[in-house]
Amino acid sequence: MKSCVLPCRFTPGSDLEIQWTQTDRSLTVHRFYQGQNQDWYQYQKYRDRTSLFEEEMNRGNASLLLRDVTVKDQGRYLCLADDQETYVNMKVFGKKDVDDVFTYLT
Repeated sequence: MKSCVLPCRFTPGSDLEIQWTQTDRSLTVHRFYQGQNQDWYQYQKYRDRTSLFEEEMNRGNASLLLRDVTVKDQGRYLCLADDQETYVNMKVFGKKDVDDVFTYLT
């Protein structure tokens, strides 16, 4: 299974809030607020597949690790970190039922 890091940099503020959304379908991929992950906001298909680099947040890194990437994960993602927006386009190459995929980010 392949993993992919979706990059997101921001200028840290005092009340850290990070939300990743798959914008094509308006799905919450990952949410972090008040010092903890908010798993109950997460869309089911992303459960147990995402994580942030928490030790890097105070340095402005809100990048998302997405594990077990499939063709169905392809699309446009929005990172909203302390009201700063970063968009990432993820293209996934491979067959729908095959674990061997290749990702390309823009």
